[in-house]
Amino acid sequence: MKVERADLIQDALLRASAQNGAKVGLQRIAQVFAEHIAYYQALGVSLSVQDGSIQVTWNNVPGTTQVQVERRELDQTPSQLIAILDGSSTSFGDTTVSGSKSYVYDVKNLKNSDLVAVGYSKRVSAS
Repeated sequence: MKVERADLIQDALLRASAQNGAKVGLQRIAQVFAEHIAYYQALGVSLSVQDGSIQVTWNNVPGTTQVQVERRELDQTPSQLIAILDGSSTSFGDTTVSGSKSYVYDVKNLKNSDLVAVGYSKRVSAS
């Protein structure tokens, strides 16, 4: 299941609308985004180039049951899902890259299909 950033906003708004009163709903939205920002910072996605491949690494997030790795070429959207890994995984070697292109990676940690953390890499070239 591909989880988009818009899904996070929609989920937060739906949860907020179910709460008693707008103030409580807005507080819930702020809480959801604060949680995701904290996980984003903790995920710490990093990249390294090794023999023409790109090694993507990240920190483990407790409770993760699945990790999705997405890649896109710089200045292109959308990202393409390139790997679905076990939740305990903390690295992935991308051997399908071209040395003349630059890439950006997204790492999404899920728990039972719910997004718990997202990390974004800086750009890297395989050359």
